[in-house]
Amino acid sequence: MEYNVPVVPFVPAGYVIARNGRIDSCDISPIKEWMRLGCIPSMGGDIVPDVSTGFSIVSGDQLAVYIATSLRASKLIFATDVDGIFDSNPKQNRNARLIRRVPARVARKITANMSPNITDVTGGMEGKLEEAAKAASDGIPVFFVNLTKGNRLRDLVLCHKSVICSEVVSD
Repeated sequence: MEYNVPVVPFVPAGYVIARNGRIDSCDISPIKEWMRLGCIPSMGGDIVPDVSTGFSIVSGDQLAVYIATSLRASKLIFATDVDGIFDSNPKQNRNARLIRRVPARVARKITANMSPNITDVTGGMEGKLEEAAKAASDGIPVFFVNLTKGNRLRDLVLCHKSVICSEVVSD
């Protein structure tokens, strides 16, 4: 609001239906229409109706990939609190190395070696990587950028400058 960005909130429970915890149908026509009007849709994970279980949680990560793929986005950006994807947890290992470019198949291997994130019901970084690999395999470049550092997100989105981040790419 401070910068007069025309953000429109979307609540996934109103336009997403899941089947066994995965998006089964999603009406993105209102999202496309608001974008056509120059607005920026804002959404996150949510509890949604599930035709198999009654209801389930669909993560914002899963939703972002679904919408990016449906819209044939030129890129998908996951904003995190670390500089990107590392060879080990940078919050626990100060010698962790940033991996700048990650093929989708490697992202899947990284998630296989991660310990489960029990504090985040949607999977934390593991869930993000799993979803990112799906988008990258569909030809959408996916970036992981640190939202807490300066103007990295802005630079990645608007200026196309080289920023410290990781990119998940198609195999």
